[in-house]
Amino acid sequence: MTDSKYVFVYGSLRKGKGLSGVMSVALDDLGVYKSKPKYNMYNLGAFPCITKNGNTSIVGEVYEIDSDLERRLDAIEGVPTLYIKDDIELEGFDKPVYAYFMKSKEVQGLRIKDNGDWLS
Repeated sequence: MTDSKYVFVYGSLRKGKGLSGVMSVALDDLGVYKSKPKYNMYNLGAFPCITKNGNTSIVGEVYEIDSDLERRLDAIEGVPTLYIKDDIELEGFDKPVYAYFMKSKEVQGLRIKDNGDWLS
């Protein structure tokens, strides 16, 4: 498919979490991956966010998606008001993949989730 992309989800869209059903229409579920230790995860209460310029590896799932699912995810994530989309570097995944990031200034004063895994 020419319009397919890869997305890395790390919070409420992961299996077992409240919005995981949204990912059931993904083209492919490629499994669990870990990012390079360049990011930070913060606890926003009901869901997490990640930022760039950190030192934590983030754990999440990679899906191949089409443009319809991408638009739906953008709406769920509040792009560009709440989150922005940008590339994320993963260990052992050599294709371009994006994730949803919060702007660093928005997380001032929030606690970092040291292990980078929202499910643990």
